[in-house]
Amino acid sequence: MAVDIGDRVGNYWLISLLGKGGMGRVFVGEHVIMGRRAAIKVLRDGGKRTIQVERLFDEARAACRIEHPAIVEVLDCGVSAFAGPYLVMELLEGEPLSRALRGNRRPPLPWVASVLA
Repeated sequence: MAVDIGDRVGNYWLISLLGKGGMGRVFVGEHVIMGRRAAIKVLRDGGKRTIQVERLFDEARAACRIEHPAIVEVLDCGVSAFAGPYLVMELLEGEPLSRALRGNRRPPLPWVASVLA
């Protein structure tokens, strides 16, 4: 069964889809008690492929070792009986870089410098 909006993963209700990629999907989740929002990453196949599960948890461990404002903080991870392996990450607000660049393939240098900073 595929995980979708309205489902519960760990202590979070999935309230909207942020994006999807080769390994899975990322949802906006809301903590069932505290109401805090976070990004919840779940694997596409529910974690049936061992290599994907290893990569997901390697990502969590690596992100926890790097404390930097430009790196998304991993808040929690686990395995849900319903959803399989998942990560809980801080939720970043704003627009994706791809959208900011749409229609402006050569942005002004000061803008590029501010993004890189």
